[in-house]
Amino acid sequence: MRRALAVGVCVGLAAAIAILFVAIDHNPQNEFLDEGGEPTQALATLGAIWFVVAGVSAGLFTLIAGWLTSDRSD
Repeated sequence: MRRALAVGVCVGLAAAIAILFVAIDHNPQNEFLDEGGEPTQALATLGAIWFVVAGVSAGLFTLIAGWLTSDRSD
């Protein structure tokens, strides 16, 4: 079960990090920083969404990895 937890968390976080990089990369106007270089509300919103996606992804992949590695011989 520890292996399933480790795999699930790693894959879930990797997916969330990929989503974060894609969101920042596809932002040519750089809406996340104002003229002074300070973070904007858009960056705070993206951060909140990222934490939700990371948690859900890690949870789902943990469940999937746990199911795949469980003993289903009965």
